[in-house]
Amino acid sequence: MPVDLREGLVEAGRQDCSDMHSYGPSVRFYYIVHYIIRGAGYLRSGDRLYRITVGQSFVIRPFDNVRYYPDPDDPWEYAWIGFTGKPYVSVLEKTAFMTDRCIIGGVDPKIIMPYYEKLRQYYRSHTNGNTADGLTLALLGLYADLYPERRNLRTTGSKPPASLSTPTCTGSRSVLRSFAAHLGSAGRRSTAAL
Repeated sequence: MPVDLREGLVEAGRQDCSDMHSYGPSVRFYYIVHYIIRGAGYLRSGDRLYRITVGQSFVIRPFDNVRYYPDPDDPWEYAWIGFTGKPYVSVLEKTAFMTDRCIIGGVDPKIIMPYYEKLRQYYRSHTNGNTADGLTLALLGLYADLYPERRNLRTTGSKPPASLSTPTCTGSRSVLRSFAAHLGSAGRRSTAAL
């Protein structure tokens, strides 16, 4: 399915992986947040492997080369949203991640699933675009409210944990460089600082 990379909600869905459905390895060009409804599974990002369980969420950033798949003993079911745009990313970045800026701690499904379900309905019907974009911000805001990032680390004299200073889950910069090489010299100039 072609993806519309306008700012805001790009995609939303739900997947039961009892059939051992997996994804990747692949690179996406927008952000995706998955919420684990039941079961468990694995996220491989670069050379790192993460086990993710019910109630947790994981984030895939643009140009992260990832593969994810269910635990064969307890296959997961998950809901997801994909989005792009500065307002959305700035809210997501207010979230304190558990591990390597990839994993978000547990959230009660009674609280979070109504957001995912409503976004999935809006995405499937291609209606209420403004409402869907606002609801996307609200969902990301919920994560940030439940797991707020410590903003005033300088005043305490402590260094930020590695999980807050790591740029992405893995070395996605090399993937970005490869992608930029395919775009030509304009892409190389834009990634020269990497």
